[in-house]
Amino acid sequence: MAAGWERALFDFEVRSSTRSYRVVGPMSLAGATATGDVIVIDSQVTYLVNTRAIGDVPVVTAPEGEPNKTLRGVEQVILDCNAAGLKRGGRIIAVGGGLTQDLVTAAASFYMRGVPWILVPTTWLSIMDSCIGGKSAINVGSVKNLAGNFNPPQEIWIDLSITRTLPETARAGGLAEGVKIAYCAGPDTLQEFLRLWREWDESGSDEVAYAIVGLVLKAKADIVERDEFDTGDRLLLNLGHTFAHALEVATKYQVSHGQAVALGVLAASALSPEPPGRDLLDACVALAQCFPSCTADIVDWNLFERAIQGDKKHTATEYRLIVPIGPTPRIEGLPRTPDTLARLQTCMTSALNRSYGE
Repeated sequence: MAAGWERALFDFEVRSSTRSYRVVGPMSLAGATATGDVIVIDSQVTYLVNTRAIGDVPVVTAPEGEPNKTLRGVEQVILDCNAAGLKRGGRIIAVGGGLTQDLVTAAASFYMRGVPWILVPTTWLSIMDSCIGGKSAINVGSVKNLAGNFNPPQEIWIDLSITRTLPETARAGGLAEGVKIAYCAGPDTLQEFLRLWREWDESGSDEVAYAIVGLVLKAKADIVERDEFDTGDRLLLNLGHTFAHALEVATKYQVSHGQAVALGVLAASALSPEPPGRDLLDACVALAQCFPSCTADIVDWNLFERAIQGDKKHTATEYRLIVPIGPTPRIEGLPRTPDTLARLQTCMTSALNRSYGE
């Protein structure tokens, strides 16, 4: 039973070829820590350790902001955990969003040649997507997500009460990742996702919220179990992300990741010889419209092209993008030519126009 809660609304194992870990929700931070643990927390949610009883567990603050998602940032987490007295028998409890997760995934694998860690995701993006799979990435020099590893947490604790102070745009960003995962999992999962989303909008029910999170996480877990190291099916979860990352860079991060994913799926669909059903596309438009509008005139298209070219999924001769084709996504290889770059820019412009008008 989840500590601090009457019952768990989901509790399942993710099992891959090399490891397994538990995902449980609701799960409260209160009473679930142990002697020897160290909490590494995002500075934006330090209030959580003041409002939940966590005993005498040391707390350190993760380096803040994308510029610290680096080897130096990982080093700082290691040094802070050491100063807090973390030993081999202890655990790191990471409380935060994707940045904290990336830093701790790497730090826990290096610290004393590896210590277990637990993840308490605090953003909708991390709750709906990145918490599953144990994949980390850090920036090296000017290249985003160039280095990383696979080191899943021992457990993932989902506590949606943490999200109540987040803006509506944060929820929309998480749902953008969620609808992408549901589509990749298949038509039945997509329809169930859309049904739960409608019910959640109408009722605001916590149980429905946990149901939609559980659906998405189990769907992603199934894909990760089949392809832990990102060589096959798991690559399909990058649907929309080549466009999304390029748009983030080209707007100097005025466009958030969740908004960029919704727009990226729409851009990828413009490449498709058989576009997916309207359910997916209408959902992405609705989610994109939860954010401030992004028009083509605020995009630096030179930066966009450079970011597209630098995506690590490409080969020397092909741009490799995940494209939604009918009810399933697949990898499409396009020649690395100026004409292809121009076509990708046109697809991105089309997605912006579809969401925010000409």
